[in-house]
Amino acid sequence: MKVKFKTIGIKSSEDALKDAAEAMQSIVQGRKTRHVSACYFASMKAFHNVLTPQRYELLKVIRKSRPASVKELAAILGRDGSIVQADVDALVNMDLIELEDHGEQRSPRVHYEGIRVEMVI
Repeated sequence: MKVKFKTIGIKSSEDALKDAAEAMQSIVQGRKTRHVSACYFASMKAFHNVLTPQRYELLKVIRKSRPASVKELAAILGRDGSIVQADVDALVNMDLIELEDHGEQRSPRVHYEGIRVEMVI
């Protein structure tokens, strides 16, 4: 199933544990659970440290330009390749991009239309 939107947000550790416990309870009881493609941060500071304006721009460029490699992505952005690689690695770890293997090259890809931001208050 192709996800149209990724959800990222801010949620306390307590809320995340509560949600996980409810999902496990549903599974134990044999009820269906829905798959949610989401990444949450424990604080606004953590959110901003990971999803920087430069990384947001990188996501948009990957979606629009479909570069063949991280090196090509760095050239499109006019940024240092090692810094772009670090940004790519961070976004891969957040499951916001994937690296597709094409022989000796790995192409960064965004397989969704947008990001929804969710903040539990």
